[in-house]
Amino acid sequence: MRDSVKYVAPKDLVDKFLTVAEYNTSRNLETCGILLGTMGDSIAATTGASASVIRITHLFVPQQSGTSDSCESSEDSDVQVLDFALSSGLICVGWIHTHPSQSCFLSSIDLHTSLGYQVLCNEALAIVVAPTDRQYQPCGVFRLTEYGIAYLKTCHRRGFHKHSDAQMPLYEVVGAREWTLVSDAGVTIVDRRMG
Repeated sequence: MRDSVKYVAPKDLVDKFLTVAEYNTSRNLETCGILLGTMGDSIAATTGASASVIRITHLFVPQQSGTSDSCESSEDSDVQVLDFALSSGLICVGWIHTHPSQSCFLSSIDLHTSLGYQVLCNEALAIVVAPTDRQYQPCGVFRLTEYGIAYLKTCHRRGFHKHSDAQMPLYEVVGAREWTLVSDAGVTIVDRRMG
C-alpha cells in the first residue's frame, strides 16, 4: 500500500510556511502547522496501476508556543483544526514544522507527534524545514515506517529520549517519485495564532 501513495503539494508551501515562521525563526523558536487536503485515486496511463493521491491544499497554523527545539499547539487547537477541516471538506494529511538551528530530521518528540497523525491517516507525512541544513533544501519530507508505528505505540516515554533498542528504522524519507510540487494553485494559509 505504501508504494501506491503520491503526494501533491503547492510549490509555494514551504516558502509561505517560512514566511509564517519568520518571526519565530529569527528568535530561534520552532513553529508548527497542520497540513490539510484531500485524498483520491489516480490511474497511471502507462501502467494502469492505481495510486492514492494526497493533495495538500491548506496550511493551518494553530495557536502555539515554541522553544529552540520544540513546538506545542494550544489545547483547543485540535478542535479548531477539526472544525475547519470538516466545514471545508478537508482531511488532515500531516504536519510541518521548523528546526531553526538544527538539521533536518525527526526528533523523538517529532516521532511521537507523527505517530498521532499516522494513527489517524496512515499516509500522513511530516515536513521539516531546517533553514541551516544544506542537505535538505528546502525541506525534508518524512513518514514513519510500519515498524516505526508499531514500535512507537509501545514507547511511553515523554520528552527527548533515545530509541536505542529499535531494531529497524523508525521513519523514512518520502522520495521524489512520491512527492510532487505543482504550481497550479497556491497553498491557502489559515493562521489562528492571533486570536
